[in-house]
Amino acid sequence: MQAAFLLDNWWQKSYGLGAGLWPPPQLLKTVGFFAILFGGVLLCAAKAGSTSERPLGATLLRLWYGGLLLAMAALVLSMSNLPNKQHTAFFFLISVAIYPAILIGVGHAQSIPWGATCTALAYTLFVCAMVWLLPLFPARPLTPPIHNPLDHMMPPQFPLLLIVPALLMDIFKLWADRRTLPLRPLMQGIGFVVAFLPAQWFFAQFLLSSKADNWFFAGGGRHWPYFLKIDQARVMFWSTDRDPLNFEAVLISVLLAIASAWVGFGIAKFLSQLRR
Repeated sequence: MQAAFLLDNWWQKSYGLGAGLWPPPQLLKTVGFFAILFGGVLLCAAKAGSTSERPLGATLLRLWYGGLLLAMAALVLSMSNLPNKQHTAFFFLISVAIYPAILIGVGHAQSIPWGATCTALAYTLFVCAMVWLLPLFPARPLTPPIHNPLDHMMPPQFPLLLIVPALLMDIFKLWADRRTLPLRPLMQGIGFVVAFLPAQWFFAQFLLSSKADNWFFAGGGRHWPYFLKIDQARVMFWSTDRDPLNFEAVLISVLLAIASAWVGFGIAKFLSQLRR
């Protein structure tokens, strides 16, 4: 991380602040943050696996780190996670390719009941805290162009409804643990798509409506980056004509979700075997 900050300092002096969407210093810092969070997951899993009695503190801390991993992944995908893009195929394709692996990998390790739900809940509470608290702090933009003057810190978008598919995945796990069922990644991947796609589809419509224009949901175009010159398009869906969510996209989403679930099962098995 120190190397990333030194590279960022040199990069800004040479190329200016915010040169490009993903300059090398930002990429290096992102990799560093993911490594730190996953390292915390490894330490907690090793601690929990070192004794026959599962330490509650290590287990809860691991699920919290899993929630932070979800938040970090959502932050990296923040531009595609805008409610305005949540009716496009790309949003669902990238979501089902990443989030099931984290939910299953962290939440289902060492046979914790409701682990995926707790991981998604940690992510939801963490992001909601930023949504509710950041606007309370005064701030103003100093780097032009300033198309939307602000007098407070801008919060992130309201968290994705990952808790809905996580709850379904936990229910299926509790049911499957009592039976010897093959092809669990297949069922978990399909379950994620079945739960996440309709829930987020309709929730995106709500977030762009005037009903979400309040402090709790922070939707309806209430908060917007100061450097983007957008008016009525704040409450409209984007790119739905160029990137529609059609049958082919849904089918590919199912395949990606199954692959992500399979990766998650591999991570969960690895974490369950760790000993300190």
